[in-house]
Amino acid sequence: MKKLGQIVHAANPQGSASLPSRSLARELPAERDAAGMPVRFDRTCDRTIPDRLVRFRSLEGTPAELRRALTADERAAIEGRKAALTDALSPYSDDERDAVEAEVAAMFSGFRSMRAQDDNMIATIEVTCAVLREFPLWAIAKGCKMIATRKAVIDGRRLDERYAPNDAEVHAVVAEEVKLYRRALNTAAAILDAPVALPDPVRLSRKEIEATLTRSIDQKSFDDGYVARTMADLERRRLAREAQAAAGLPGENAA
Repeated sequence: MKKLGQIVHAANPQGSASLPSRSLARELPAERDAAGMPVRFDRTCDRTIPDRLVRFRSLEGTPAELRRALTADERAAIEGRKAALTDALSPYSDDERDAVEAEVAAMFSGFRSMRAQDDNMIATIEVTCAVLREFPLWAIAKGCKMIATRKAVIDGRRLDERYAPNDAEVHAVVAEEVKLYRRALNTAAAILDAPVALPDPVRLSRKEIEATLTRSIDQKSFDDGYVARTMADLERRRLAREAQAAAGLPGENAA
């Protein structure tokens, strides 16, 4: 079993957040900060495109329907944002376990009540690392630093500086570090999956309907020799009436 001194010694000596837990050196079309992490807030992907395209949202607040399809540039931006966030939020890997243990150990060593407990503290560190298994190394490092420097806040309440935090409190602090990133990832994924809304049915006014019908009737009058056939029929009827009158026969309308 590892000794407590070995674990603490492996911690980042400057106490700063570790680099992202996955290699982010790939050329992804995403906005990043100086450390290579995707920015917390990308104005184009997190606000401009959603405001422009999202027609309806789900009960969870994620995009559920788009006004129109994404353009090629919009899709590239959202896909890049999603890929970078997915990479950054991946749980810490097995080869990062020592670094995670070091961050947790350094955090606990700042509390006097934990310093005298060697074997018990090692067991506590192992349990805490298991509780934090869903998070990336960089988020665990930031959360541990917030607790160690007495800056951690949960539900608007600062943690009691006299006592080491329990597993639920450590989990809540680290979860706060990834909260905005997860929200942005959910938005990006939902935009890529959301269907495009069908166009609204065209509603015509009474005048527009009447004008449409009139144009239809007028058009019919000139289609397929309609006028010529009508005139020929009228002429046939006139000639028939004249022939009947000359022969002294009753007309078509006679009783």
